[in-house]
Amino acid sequence: MKSSIFDKPLFRARVDQKNAKLFPEGALGYLVGPTLALISNSFIASYLQKYYTDVLGLSTWAPVFLILLQVLSVILVVTGNLVVGRLINKFNTKAGRARPLLLISLHLIELAIFVMFFFTPRQIEFGGQASGIVTCIMVAIGYNLYFSVGYPLYYASHSALVGLSTRDSKARGLLATLSNGALLAAMGVCTMILPFFIGEIFDVPEKAYEVLKWVALVLVIITILGTILE
Repeated sequence: MKSSIFDKPLFRARVDQKNAKLFPEGALGYLVGPTLALISNSFIASYLQKYYTDVLGLSTWAPVFLILLQVLSVILVVTGNLVVGRLINKFNTKAGRARPLLLISLHLIELAIFVMFFFTPRQIEFGGQASGIVTCIMVAIGYNLYFSVGYPLYYASHSALVGLSTRDSKARGLLATLSNGALLAAMGVCTMILPFFIGEIFDVPEKAYEVLKWVALVLVIITILGTILE
């Protein structure tokens, strides 16, 4: 049987199914890694709507589009999650069943973040240099690339890691606790710490548009590091 890139030693799962340890496998792969990887999602969940309304001004010049985008995209989001759930069972590599999708999702999430914050221009009447149609198209691409493809790939595989990691119920409980802690930690960073640094930038849309590009770049780097650790 032909081996894939995920059978390489570099991608091999580090958790011993018979003896899962808190450190380094548990702490790095189920707490630190996921925390870093999930920060980008927590940021997007907290600030994307504000970015669309206050920075790109969609609520001012394209309110109907903004509503339809989120309503109609639900279909794609649900479909994406269902498809990803079925894909996990198709992988059987030394990296495990979930990690191949985890690594694939990394590239899609990176691309989605770049599309949302780097490649989406501001509309002419709102201080930018692009037509409203171009802005709307890029917003739709970035939104659906992230929520319908990239993040479902990541979260479905992330959620499956604990169940696939070990048959030891005690060790599985430990890993599940660490994994849940990662989700809470990522949310805490974006809801309690980050507002002190970027809370007021949305008052000046032009400044926010440029600053958020740098924030997005940092998020991409953190997501890469976190996903690799996981």
